[in-house]
Amino acid sequence: MTAGFAVLGMHCQPRRPKFGVGQKTSLRLSRIGATRVYRDRAWALGPNIHGVPPHLRGRDRIGARNQKGTSENMRSAKHGVCDTTEELLRPWRRRGRWAGAAAAVGALALAGCVGDDDAGPEVPTPVAAASQAETAAGGLMIQLLDKPDIAGNARVTLRNDPPPGGKAPPYLVVGQTENPIILRDDGIGADVKAGDAVYSGFANVDQTALAVRSRNESAQISQFKIESVPTFSGRTMSGNVAPVAFDINSFSKGIAVAFDPSIIFAPVSPAANKSLLINDPNVVGAVGDPSRVWDPCTGAGTKMGAFTFGKLMTEMANQPLTGINPSNFVMQWLQTWQATQTINTFNVPARPNIATQIINPWLAASGGVSLDLGIAPFRLLAIVNRLDLRTGSSTYGGSTGNAGELRFVFGLVKPGRTCQLLPMTVILEYGVPIQGCLPVKSWAQQWINLNSLALGSAAYNTALQAITDQVVLRNKAPSKPNGSALNQLRTNEIAIGNPWELRQFNLRSPIDFLHETPVAQTPDRRFNAFDPGWSGSTLLDTYIMLTPIGATVPLSFAGNPFLGGAAPVTNNNLSYFWKTTTLDLDPTHSPNWNDNRFQFSLNTCNACHAGETRTSFTHINPTTPLGSPAALSGFLTGITVTDPAFGAPTRSFNDLARRQSDLVGVANSACLRFPRIEPEFVKMAFEGDPLPDVLVSQPVAPVSEQGAFLVEDFFKAPIQTH
Repeated sequence: MTAGFAVLGMHCQPRRPKFGVGQKTSLRLSRIGATRVYRDRAWALGPNIHGVPPHLRGRDRIGARNQKGTSENMRSAKHGVCDTTEELLRPWRRRGRWAGAAAAVGALALAGCVGDDDAGPEVPTPVAAASQAETAAGGLMIQLLDKPDIAGNARVTLRNDPPPGGKAPPYLVVGQTENPIILRDDGIGADVKAGDAVYSGFANVDQTALAVRSRNESAQISQFKIESVPTFSGRTMSGNVAPVAFDINSFSKGIAVAFDPSIIFAPVSPAANKSLLINDPNVVGAVGDPSRVWDPCTGAGTKMGAFTFGKLMTEMANQPLTGINPSNFVMQWLQTWQATQTINTFNVPARPNIATQIINPWLAASGGVSLDLGIAPFRLLAIVNRLDLRTGSSTYGGSTGNAGELRFVFGLVKPGRTCQLLPMTVILEYGVPIQGCLPVKSWAQQWINLNSLALGSAAYNTALQAITDQVVLRNKAPSKPNGSALNQLRTNEIAIGNPWELRQFNLRSPIDFLHETPVAQTPDRRFNAFDPGWSGSTLLDTYIMLTPIGATVPLSFAGNPFLGGAAPVTNNNLSYFWKTTTLDLDPTHSPNWNDNRFQFSLNTCNACHAGETRTSFTHINPTTPLGSPAALSGFLTGITVTDPAFGAPTRSFNDLARRQSDLVGVANSACLRFPRIEPEFVKMAFEGDPLPDVLVSQPVAPVSEQGAFLVEDFFKAPIQTH
């Protein structure tokens, strides 16, 4: 969330935005930022990728770029790495490890996630090696070798042009912190020509997997007569492209072909309301599925059914493990609103109306002693698949290499003679406890398989519960608090106080109740020049200037508490967004600070639910009449919004289409496999020091011992919003 290819950082690794077919990789890379540790001194990598720290650029540390020349430099006093390299390799050999593979300079191995018994097409003989020197620019390319190298059977390349006047580094370190990969532009190993800004590595490729992907894409295009598919840059639509299946024929002939993510889908395949955001009353309503759902307004359905609020909170409390009574667990959470909270030094005012709106009526209906969770006043609005949140180390998306989140969205009701549907959503956001390329692909395929079943049928609802039970039941995440897979619980409401306000709650200790915590990605409102409560501070301007797009907003910045304790939409202003005062926001000027401002603002809770997306506070409407699917925001279904800060540009959103593209991409993706690299070699690559010859002359580790992640995530931006 991941996991995605990124310029490697020791602390964070924001991912690449996804761009349309044919755009240059240098554009894909332009938004990456990271923090690295170099010789015990942390330094920040700005918006452009470089393999060498700023203070080393321009210095002659590269030396000759052929095998012999590199060995000469290794023996020189200038570099002094010969003994060090031998010391690094010696313990590996003693432990039987693969020295050459562990460094695997450029040995990026990609292997498909399909079984060997899955038949592929007849494979022609690849062309001779002479033509393999032709490496196309403009994206990730892959080329089958006519004679496999010791490090793989294919060459993988990407182009990364330096900024004007800059010098391209000899190496590019990409991947995950725990599984870095070194790509070369020094004319050694897989690299054909030194210094041409084309970075290369050998790969092991499962041709059968690629053939299956190509066949699936061709069938999709033909069956649904797809003429174009949308492309996305982050969360905004960037255009449309003609659908093109992976070129397995050219690849099999040894021709370098584009290796972009699979983005081919039709609006009905997989249908968003079956595989991504399920809000149909035949699934989430008690009339349609009385065995799993209970309606607090009508009393229909099954109390404590599999999809009910009471059942999910009971599983979260996990009394057999924690000893916490589920009723007390929920009551303590609700009582949080009755007192002012201090969160990250910021006061979050009490909302005492929670007693009259929720606690007292519920307690009275329960007999007055403790809350009966079976009659919880929360009706299910939607079940949401957020596989797209798998990348990055964001608060929203969990850790690298997982399968994103699964969410249950509930709306508050006040039962009575006429049941009141109140403006409050409660969202239970679980981290899917699945990791690894094959399991994540399987998770994606399970959601796609729902598309073949009739929505709301017994078969569909049973299959859906089989998916959700993998996540929401007790002890599904033994290493997390209470053994629950919960990442966080969020609320968005104006039902118990004014103005609209979003809050976040987390389990923090091994055995714990829910605690109110800072809201992810959203500073306190005093730093927002748009907010009437703005303090006059320009700290937000500084943060936007100095921080890479997509970075996780820290608790403190420049010595000041920064992350807010709640995210109010002050004065219930539908135009609410995050505004700066000192930045030039003209989008025609360079640098385009307004784009940086927008990306930051969109990632905040209050602007995402208001001005940046032109949303009326909720993306899933809790006051939609009973019996109808919960109404969705234009941000989810399609809308064009004018920039609220400058009046230009306009931006188009269709987040469900973006998630469809992502879901298909994961299911069709090839798994990238590559050897694990020791940090000492990564440091050498960062510094631009010549890497040892043995790293391209010794066999790599078996594929089964190599790290793996999805090729889809090579291009994926971190999604840190709702």
